[in-house]
Amino acid sequence: MATANTVTTLKARENFAKAHAGDIALPDVTQIAFGTGGHDTDGTPIAPDNSQTSLNTEVIKKDINSYSFPDNQTLEIIGDVSDDDIGTGDDISECGLYNNNDELVAIKTFPPKTMSEDMRIEVTWQELF
Repeated sequence: MATANTVTTLKARENFAKAHAGDIALPDVTQIAFGTGGHDTDGTPIAPDNSQTSLNTEVIKKDINSYSFPDNQTLEIIGDVSDDDIGTGDDISECGLYNNNDELVAIKTFPPKTMSEDMRIEVTWQELF
């Protein structure tokens, strides 16, 4: 489901256009990143900008866990971050998808979730076509 706090980047749109024309092969989405720069001082999510080329304050980038096709027009991507990955204390409030050319293709922001011991944040991202 699309929200005001989720965008497809201009780079992704450029790649879609070039791939439709046959000029490039569409790069695979391979990684998910998590960061702390997706909210303002009162915890309100900041709307992402489709011209961004990186997260505001990236903490970690890692391979996606899995993907599936719930129907013929939907790609579902799952990724996560845990205290084992980044430790405790960070206020995670943004995530992004990167392709295999290390280009940011989508961004999502949300209210901060403070990482604590034995905590894991899982993101299920659906791209609708």
